[in-house]
Amino acid sequence: MTLQKWLNRDDTELINIIKSEVCQHISKIHAIGVKFYGYAILPGTSYSVDNLVAAFNCKTDISSENTNDTYYRYSVDEWENYVHNEFINTNKLINSLNSQFKELHVEKNVNNFVMDEFEIAHITKLHKAILIALNELRHNGLFGNNNNFVIIWIPGSDDEIIYQSAKVLNSACVYETFMREFGI
Repeated sequence: MTLQKWLNRDDTELINIIKSEVCQHISKIHAIGVKFYGYAILPGTSYSVDNLVAAFNCKTDISSENTNDTYYRYSVDEWENYVHNEFINTNKLINSLNSQFKELHVEKNVNNFVMDEFEIAHITKLHKAILIALNELRHNGLFGNNNNFVIIWIPGSDDEIIYQSAKVLNSACVYETFMREFGI
């Protein structure tokens, strides 16, 4: 199989596993009585997707002096609750896809640290699968009302998936507030 044909593959399996594990995670959160206003998936870096981490925040997690500050509300870097190892099956599949990609991708000059078009396409495809899964869950009501904030977050980055997910996964009002604080 050629790399381009592999990149054009269907991502239904990955999307479904992400949806299943996010649902399980949110069910656990709700089972202990936690009411969050924000939920994020952190897929790794701008250069790799390997082990998804979930983050969520509640209004009570924001210190009293920052309750009206949109930065503390929407910056996942400032949130209190990070959950590792919640997406075991998703991470196994992503790591398998990363291995398949490496086998099909012709090695470039190892001293060149600029991502080539195939590496960019692979990362973009993984990000898109996460976005599709979260968007389907959003439309099914999993994240509560439209004022709740949902995002794909890459710490220390201005990666396009952050802004794309903010727009797709949130109401126009929440998106506009987010962009006033974080827009580039």
